[in-house]
Amino acid sequence: MLYATNPFVEGATMLQDRIPPIGFIASRPAWREPYWDEYLVRFDNGQWHFRKIFVIGIISMYAQLSRDRRWYYISSMRDGTLLGRVGQPKMRKVDSRLLNARFSPNNRYLLGTHHFGGGLVLFDLQRGTKRELVPEIEMGELSYYFYHFGWYPDSRYIWYSVPSKYVDPDYVEPFYQIDIRTGRRWHLSAQEAQALRAAWGVIEERYAVFPWSWYEESRWVYSRDRQVRLRVVGPLWQPDPQPGSHKLVLEWRNGRSEVLLERDDHNWTDIKPIDVTSNGRWALCVAYYSWNNPVVIIVDARTKRVELSFSEAPGVPYIHWYSLWFEEVEK
Repeated sequence: MLYATNPFVEGATMLQDRIPPIGFIASRPAWREPYWDEYLVRFDNGQWHFRKIFVIGIISMYAQLSRDRRWYYISSMRDGTLLGRVGQPKMRKVDSRLLNARFSPNNRYLLGTHHFGGGLVLFDLQRGTKRELVPEIEMGELSYYFYHFGWYPDSRYIWYSVPSKYVDPDYVEPFYQIDIRTGRRWHLSAQEAQALRAAWGVIEERYAVFPWSWYEESRWVYSRDRQVRLRVVGPLWQPDPQPGSHKLVLEWRNGRSEVLLERDDHNWTDIKPIDVTSNGRWALCVAYYSWNNPVVIIVDARTKRVELSFSEAPGVPYIHWYSLWFEEVEK
């Protein structure tokens, strides 16, 4: 059985010298309720570094930090969608709706879908503009209905699909592609839609919201140069989650692959791939003992061992679990 290394025990400093700095967002209750202090946290060579970025008065349902760490959006049912620039204390309301959104790979745009009505809205962060790419649907009742969508690596094209408004096992989601510069839209064939999942570097959760059925077999995340990807093989959740149901695989664009963790190497019920260095040396994941008991882990691809793990940062115990990244990518 594999056990993670505690970064605060003797000998951990030597390990930290080899691990890239890790960044993430964490929060704690502010001195005045119901506000929360949001922090950018950096863990490097055994040391914690904190930078307060915002004070927010809402508990967000959706949130994301852009990859360049310049923009941050949060969205809630009560307050709609707010956008903030890191380094400036106030966020501004950009939409009254609850939006599930993703920043573009080039960090210039924010694309979102209405949680209760679908459609797509595009924010140009450079120009400060907002455009409805696809109108939302009037549902007539409060029921969840957002579109599935994602960015292509060039940040010019997006794909999206329209789920059924009703439970219909015979319904086949239509897929579309849009050129955000010209607004031109076209329908993807079944083969083109299927190719989205197979195309290297296209489907990635940090830039997409995709159907839950796509999680059934595996999930993955790419390095910043898109030459390496980290893949978890195994279902997202199970009715009766069993420890050791997932394996962690490192894959290269040239077809090479190697298993970092076999199913028998751990006792987690799920593993979420978060980031991987461009040289394939380090893998960043969130592992779960149960749905409410996560831990951050770093796997060394050379030794196939977990070299670092932690479940909270000092003083800011509420980690935004999907916000983690490697602060620097090794060359």
